Amino acid sequence: MASPKDITAHGNAAVDQTIYSVPAKDSGDNDMAINEQSLTDATTMDLTGIVNKNPTYSMEVNESSDDDLLDNQISELDDPAAIQAQKTLEALEQLPQVMEQLDQDNTRFELHVRLIEILSLLDFPDQLESARENMHELFPLPESMWLDWINDAKKNLDTEDGEAKLRLLYNEAEKDYLSIPIWKSYVDFILARFDSVWGDDETGLNNEAEAEMVIENTREDLMKAVRATSYHVMESHEIWNKYSGFEIRVLKVIILFTHLFIYLFIPSYYIVFIQYIPLAFSKVKKCVGILKYKLN
Repeated sequence: MASPKDITAHGNAAVDQTIYSVPAKDSGDNDMAINEQSLTDATTMDLTGIVNKNPTYSMEVNESSDDDLLDNQISELDDPAAIQAQKTLEALEQLPQVMEQLDQDNTRFELHVRLIEILSLLDFPDQLESARENMHELFPLPESMWLDWINDAKKNLDTEDGEAKLRLLYNEAEKDYLSIPIWKSYVDFILARFDSVWGDDETGLNNEAEAEMVIENTREDLMKAVRATSYHVMESHEIWNKYSGFEIRVLKVIILFTHLFIYLFIPSYYIVFIQYIPLAFSKVKKCVGILKYKLN
């Protein structure tokens, strides 16, 4: 009987014989492998030729990723918040340089304009106010800059000196040159102030004396604008129309109270007087029209 050691040795020899006795591939298999390799090489060469003949073809692989990146960049540029943030950063970078250049030469108009634009963008109200005052000491401000300054001042009308500051700006703007848009802004301010005191129902005043004072003050302010713009041939009517609208509004209230007085205290003559009210109203409108020519 063979020992376990002999059986193990015999088994290992059998395995070795099996491994080394595997038949090699015949020549047909070798030829097939060579042909497959040749086909692969040929295909690679053909693709290389296509890429060389068509340079854009080599970029197709990266086109999708590049397009996605470009879309993301465009989306960021379309975002208002991103645009505003970018402008703010640019303004912060430019601010020291502009201020330094102005320190060297404060007679450069474009530097004053740029400084005001930067401070407005950064929302530095105190520095912006100083920059505007410094520029106005040297140059008349453009119309758009006056309107920006005036609109900023209107935000502080509720403060103690808000109205006084705004009126001062209108007076300074008047000294620079004649501007219908600035005078329209002034008239709108005066009418808005009148509305706030007069009341929406046109009965918001405590007594007749107070009403007369408000009307006279408003009329005086509006006539200032009418006189200043009366020689502007193309656009003076825009100021006049606002003034005449104010006078007509006041006349309607007067007629209303006259009508009410007649109705309450003179009932027997109500029908007689009421028929003359429309005629009186038309006469008043004609008088307002004639006033325009007298002013001119």
